[in-house]
This record gives sequence, C-alpha cells and structure tokens, in this order.
Amino acid sequence: MKQDEEIFQIARLNNCAWFAAIVFSDYFSCILGLVRQGSSWSLEPFDEIRDKDHQIFQRGRGNACSVEFNCLYRWHATTSVEDEEWITLQFQKLFPTKKPEEITLKDFYQAEVQVEKTDLDQWTFGNLQRQTEGPNAGAFKDSELANYIMNATSQHAAAFGARGTPSVMRLHEIMGIEANRSWGVCSLNDFRKFLGLKTYSSFLEWNPDVEIAEAAEKLYGHIDNLELYAGLQAEATKPLREGAGLCPGYTISRSILSDAIALTRGDRFFTQDFTPYNMTAWGFADCQRDPDGYGFGSTLGRLLLRTLPNDYTIDSIYTWFPFMHPEPMEGYLKKLGKLDGYSLARPKPSGPCTTVTNYVEVGQVLHSAEKFVPEYVERAAKVINGKGFFAASESAAEEQKWFISALAPSPDAVSTIGTYFYNETKELIEQRSFPLIGGKTRAVNIVRDVLKVVPLRWAATEVAGISLKTKQHPDGVFTESQLFDMLSETYQFIFLEVEAAKYMILKQRVKDHVRELTRLIKSALGYAGSKMPLAGLFDTLSDLFGGRGKNHHEIVKCLFEFGYSTEEVVNSILALLVGATVEMSLALTNVVNQLLDSEKNSLVTIQSAKSADTKDLHSLTAYTIEALRIDPPFAGVYRVAKQDGVVDSSTVKQGERLFLDIATANKNEAAFPNPTILDTTRTRKRYLRGDGCFKVLGDDLASTIIAQVLRGILSFDNVRRGPGQSGNLPRFQDGVLPMLRYAYLDEKMLPSAWPTSMVINYDVSS
Repeated sequence: MKQDEEIFQIARLNNCAWFAAIVFSDYFSCILGLVRQGSSWSLEPFDEIRDKDHQIFQRGRGNACSVEFNCLYRWHATTSVEDEEWITLQFQKLFPTKKPEEITLKDFYQAEVQVEKTDLDQWTFGNLQRQTEGPNAGAFKDSELANYIMNATSQHAAAFGARGTPSVMRLHEIMGIEANRSWGVCSLNDFRKFLGLKTYSSFLEWNPDVEIAEAAEKLYGHIDNLELYAGLQAEATKPLREGAGLCPGYTISRSILSDAIALTRGDRFFTQDFTPYNMTAWGFADCQRDPDGYGFGSTLGRLLLRTLPNDYTIDSIYTWFPFMHPEPMEGYLKKLGKLDGYSLARPKPSGPCTTVTNYVEVGQVLHSAEKFVPEYVERAAKVINGKGFFAASESAAEEQKWFISALAPSPDAVSTIGTYFYNETKELIEQRSFPLIGGKTRAVNIVRDVLKVVPLRWAATEVAGISLKTKQHPDGVFTESQLFDMLSETYQFIFLEVEAAKYMILKQRVKDHVRELTRLIKSALGYAGSKMPLAGLFDTLSDLFGGRGKNHHEIVKCLFEFGYSTEEVVNSILALLVGATVEMSLALTNVVNQLLDSEKNSLVTIQSAKSADTKDLHSLTAYTIEALRIDPPFAGVYRVAKQDGVVDSSTVKQGERLFLDIATANKNEAAFPNPTILDTTRTRKRYLRGDGCFKVLGDDLASTIIAQVLRGILSFDNVRRGPGQSGNLPRFQDGVLPMLRYAYLDEKMLPSAWPTSMVINYDVSS
C-alpha cells in the first residue's frame, strides 16, 4: 500500500506538470496569437520573481483567488455551431416534451438529480459506447476519442460578444447571473480597479455598440452599477491583431493572465513539490516543455502522439496545432515559409503492429527478403542522398560484401583489426582508470570511457579519416562524445524506433549530422572527386592522410578500384561509421555486463583471454555470440509485407507491419535447449540475427572485434564490478518503444537507447 501511494503521488505530480506545460505553451500561444507568428515563446510562471524591495516573491502559499475570477470562464458565446447542435440534442433527450425556451430552472434541477443517479461506469456522451471485452473493457476506443478531438479542431468556435450565447444555453446564463448575485460579487468597475485598469466612465466606453450600451443603461442606470457577469460577457471585444489570438473583452483577457499566474505560483504542487526528488529525475525532465520542439514547442502535440499513437501522425497540423482551425493555420504556416514541414490532411488511423515471437515464423520472415522489407531503407532515404549506404539498401547484402572485401579482404586483415581493438582497449583502460585508496586497485567507467570509445576511434580514424579531438590530438574535428551523439541519433533515426513527438526534430538534426559527416569523409578523400588519373591519384592521397589511420588509404583505394563513385565511397564509409559504432558499444556493454554476472562464465572467458595463442580466441568468440543471444542489444526488427501471404500458420496482409521479436525467438526451447543457460557449444547457424553491426561488419569480423575487446579487458588482474551502484548497469524496460529491450537515462535524465555508466575495478601490482 505504501508503494502504491508513492506511485500515485509521483504520477499525480507528473500529470499536473504535463498539463501545466500544455497551458503555458499551446493554450497561451493561441490566446496571445503567438502561434500565428511562429513564435515558441512561452510564459515561465514558476521562475523566481523579486518584489520592489528585492525580496523573493513568495510561492506555493496556497491559491487565494477572489470569487470574481470564477466569472471569467463563462464562454458560452464561443460555442461552435456543432456544439450547439449537440447541446440541443441532449436537451431533447432530457426534456422531450419542451422546447428550450420553455424549460424552467425547476425543470433543469429535476433533470440534474436524475442524471446524477446514473452509474458512472455507464456514463457516456454522444454515441460513444464503452468496450465490453478485452484488456480495455470499460474504456472508450482510442480511435473514437481521437475522432472527437479532431472534429473539435476542425470546427470553428464562435465569437465573444454581447448577444452571442446560443438560446439553448439561456438557462446556463441565468444560473450564472443568479449565482453571482447570491455570492455578492463586485461590480465590473470595481473588478477593473482591482486589476489596475481604468474604470469605465460610460456605457458607450464599455461597449461602443449603441444598441448594447443603451440596453445596459436602461437596466443598470449608471455605469458603476453594471454587474460583473453581464459586464464581462457583453464588453466590447478585442480586434484580431498582433498579440491577440483569443479575442474576448479586454477585461477578460487581462484577468486570465493574472488568474493563471496566481493559481500556478500559489500552488505547492507547481512550486515547492516541483522537483526531481518528488517527481523522479525522469518525470521531471519528461514534462518540461521543449521550445525547440515541433509545432513551435507544442506540448499537447507530444501528448496526443504518446497517448493516441495509432490515430495522430507525426507531421499533421491536427497534431501540432490542435487549438487552431486547420484552414487559417495553413495560411499562417505558408506565410512563415514552414508549410512544407506539415501535412494538412486529417490523420487517418493506422492499425497496430503485429508482433511475431515464434522462432520458426521469425526466421521465415527474416529469410524472405523479397516478401518482407525493412523500413529503414525508406527512412535512410529521407536523410541520405545517393547510393552506397549499404547498411540500409535494397541490395544491402551485395554491397556489404564488396565493402567488407575492401575493409577486411583476408583472415589476416580481420586479425589485424581485432588486434587494433585489443590494444586500443588496453590503452584506454590504462589512460582513463584512476587509483582508489591504497593504490593497488584502480577503477574505470568501462562504458563511458572505453566501450563507447573503441569502436568510434576505429571507424572514425582508421576507416572514415576523421580525426578526433583528444588530449593527444587537440586539433581534431569532434570530441568522442560529440561524434557518438551524432552517430547515435543517426542510427536511432534510421534503424530504431523514434518517439513520435521527437521524429520531425530528430529528422532535421540527423540531416545536419549526415551533411557534416559526408563533408568530412569527402574531404578526407582529397582529390578523389577530380579528373586526376587513378594511378597518380593515390600517390597524392598518401600525402593527405598523415593525421589519419593507416588503413584509410587502402580501404578508399580498394573501393575506387571496384568502380565506386565518390558518392558511393562516401556513403559506404558513412554506413560503416553509423552501423558499426554505437550498436557495437551497446553489444560490448551487454557482453561485459553478463561476463561480470557469472563467476563460472568469467572463468571460461579468462582462460581464453590469458592465452597468448590467438587461435584460442575461438572459445571467447563463441562466448560473445551466446552472450548476445541471451542479452542482445535490441529486441528485434521491423518488416513490412509487400504482398498478402502466410507466415507459418498466420495470414499476413499487404502493408502489414510486423515486429520480429528476435530476443524472444532466440530463447525458444526447441531451438536452444535450456535457453537461459549460456552454452558456448550451441550450433552457430541456429542464431537469428537482426539488422545491426553484425549485418554491417559480418559475423566473423563483428564477433572477433567483441572477443578482442573482452580479451583486452580481461588482460588486467581480478577484473570485477565496482562497489555498490557504481558497478551496476542502470537500465529499465520501456514499453513505449518495444524494439529497445532496455532504456537508459542520459545526462539530461531523458530515456535513451544508449548506456552511460558501469564501473569496473582491477588490481595492479604497485
């Protein structure tokens, strides 16, 4: 019960913070007309404010608003035509024998009593029906709720102003007026005086419409007698201009801002309790508004994509501007020159993805490339121009074969690459470890300082010809962390799932990353794009690669000899840079983490690592492959059916999206007896592979690289986890993105596909 209460309180704080962010982004953006200007500015009501005497203005002391502010939100005049029809229909059901103008307050109160007796579980609205079966029994269908929201977006609201309230809502206005009188609220002029506004001196100043002003004067006699409710609703409205999106009377618009600031700044849930400690670091970061987000920083758009993912689309104006009518919004976007970034069409619902977990079925789909195509070919085309990016190509297998023949044309070349990883791993551990008290034990963050760096250094310097900025080479182009971030975002956009709300922003960032990386790779080719004869070209190239890895020249030379164009060479190198770095780091992390989990497994591996004979690398390689079966980097891959067909016993429709859960399939009891046990004697051809670094590098090279990194780690004495939490790999399951087996928290405390920390200790002799 204590845990349930704690979870409830955390969830409540996060939900409140989310809706507060929506109010201060989407809602105020429309009220102030900022959305028409493409501005992402937002009120920041929670910041510290100093009073006139420079003392911090108090916050979180409770909401003490006068009752008069209750009158601000009686916006019956803005009811749309469609909503007016809906209300009329409800009244016809409640009062079938009377017209709206014939209904009395007594009738209304009697009907209210009957409605309140209705079982809340059966409560509904419109023609929506609750589901009666399945896991969502008792709930409305997402698609029907989404339809209602989109209808509301596409319907015009009516205007503020006198005599604009629909006749069917006559009783609502009467009850509002009488309630105000019974509460003893102040007059309109008293309210304006409280807000620091000039009081009206005449009815014509209040509303220049002579007919309205004269009617009010006959009812109230003097402007000071004008009661608050009628005064607010019938006040002259603001014209549509810069700084005005919602156009009520000026008194209402001025009061709304005061009310919102007072309510939020006075609420302890938005002030004193609004901390990472109370909301968790992830929750606190998750509910923050992103001013650089799509839809000019829309928060409601993020929420719609998260909660109604099969109904809203990543680029629709219905998603990102749900408070704006699509037609005028089209004009605003066109004027801003941003129309190309948004879809004007109303989103169409899409079916949920089908998950395939059976070993036989997963294997059948993976090996039927002509019938089931990966999504990443299309995704890569959105950010990469031209041919050669073999990691995401329709002819990937053939292109990968040619590239690997340039990268590692012989077993000796594979061995040389493996030796590079072994030496580099040892060097990084020695450079980046630090001594603990006593001096005989050293510690290193093996994930951050070694496993994320080794594949990156090799791909960048030895293959791509990009120099990295380090202490030894301060003139490099990127730091290791900068390049990892660029490659991880590129990898995630092309090969993984992307949270729908972040798709469009990530797409633009990846375009920028690819543009910069291709520029650097191309510049490393020197005169490769010139008309220089091929024989003289490589003599010249050798003078240009002084600061680059010694293998870069040979790889580029081979690719050009194969007949590759400059574009294909650049994109092929980019494919390796993206496909063989960040996922390789994650695979290495999982293998090392599993190695440290089992004393028995460590013993087997240490025996291989300690052997000076590289032929014994075989057992270490077998260990890595089996370890990745148990704990793979990602859960699986997506495929799309090109035509109707049958997978084992299941029927698949053309265009159906399948998620192949390879992680589950590789633990099939029939294919892998005792599947949770690490067994290095299993038949290698039984393993199912996804689309990552093993596909880019090939099984032999990828497994050799991982084995040599392990060998480098285990060349140190008594390798073990760091003490306490430092030695753990902090990760958690994230149901939002099923392709990720685990998620991690980055330095901003946001979910990430990439691990950040795990400390190991080892002993030194002196």
